[in-house]
Amino acid sequence: MGEVGFGLPFKPLTPTIFIHGGYMFDEGVERSVVASSLPRTNVQTPNIELNGLVVGAEVNAAYSITKFFKVGPFVGIDFTFLHRAQPSPPQSLQPTNDNTGSNALFGDSGSGIGYMLNLGIRVTGDLAF
Repeated sequence: MGEVGFGLPFKPLTPTIFIHGGYMFDEGVERSVVASSLPRTNVQTPNIELNGLVVGAEVNAAYSITKFFKVGPFVGIDFTFLHRAQPSPPQSLQPTNDNTGSNALFGDSGSGIGYMLNLGIRVTGDLAF
């Protein structure tokens, strides 16, 4: 991820606007997310990888407590544009039925768009040499 920000030079409250973007490589999916799509006798979780673009923006209002420390609320939003390749069929101790092949998880690749809303309080510190 890369980020660029611009802060207005007001004191003691400094409003700052950030935009950021990046690319997510090979983020594995946990078993609990796909457990309902796996055969009951599945031993090893299939390797399901997500890749894609992440872009977003954030607004922060930092209040200067001291010369070096600031605290303030922030709100941000991120959008994700993700893709996954078609995974291999799940391994199982017993033969799987035909329903596994028609399952959307194993039958094809997939893409999706998502968003994340971030709210919180941020404490920052400046280091000077």
